[in-house]
Amino acid sequence: MAPFAGAKLPADEDFERTADGFARMLREAGLERVVVTEHGWTWNADPDLLWYSVEGGVAGAGALYARLDADDRRRFRAAFERVVDERAAHGALPLEHRAAVAVSPSS
Repeated sequence: MAPFAGAKLPADEDFERTADGFARMLREAGLERVVVTEHGWTWNADPDLLWYSVEGGVAGAGALYARLDADDRRRFRAAFERVVDERAAHGALPLEHRAAVAVSPSS
């Protein structure tokens, strides 16, 4: 089975996935003054709740899981369990996140 990849933006609409790239895209869209800051955090996710979201079809992982046959679903679950076994700490799965937040101050 081919790796799952979501829809991509057309090349002329895409932007560099960094805070600077986000700011550049906003300026090109017409925001003259924009300040972008990047924030990072760790979400200590409950593996059981994460799995419920996969089974419920949530986000990219859930969309992929929903289109799998029974054998591939078992392999997906086994891979999920391996990741949890390898990376969980104190019953939680630490997931690193980053977000760019843009503000356009009024004049």
